[in-house]
Amino acid sequence: MLAIVFVGGALLGGGETILANGSSTALLAGLGGGLLVFLPLALLVGLVVYALQFFSIPRVMLDGAEPFEAMKESLRICRENIGAYLLFVVGVLIIAIVLSVVLMWLGFIGALLVSTVLSPLVGVGLYLAWDDVFAATASAEAVLPPQA
Repeated sequence: MLAIVFVGGALLGGGETILANGSSTALLAGLGGGLLVFLPLALLVGLVVYALQFFSIPRVMLDGAEPFEAMKESLRICRENIGAYLLFVVGVLIIAIVLSVVLMWLGFIGALLVSTVLSPLVGVGLYLAWDDVFAATASAEAVLPPQA
């Protein structure tokens, strides 16, 4: 939706200017402004959506938690551990970019290999993050006596 609003609007406005003036510089200027607004907003929305899913998937699968409660809890935990969350996301992005550049010459097979490597890697990372956050809580609750 953001891409349609910002980039599509710039392309439509630039296209009208090209038809009226015959100059393509307005299209490039409009697209640049649209991208400057679109990219940070898309990045922010993507990070929030991924934070909603980060711990909620293992919580629902492994702990039987309610999905919407798990999503709220996941967002809260990611916000509290913003450094570790961003390090994980940036690490996965760097691995994806490096693999894509290295395997670019294979075309579709290269993209398939990248997704074949990244999917289990991200899955294991999510499991280890869940285990680090929630297994420590469960073991602490098992050791500590219940409070009255």
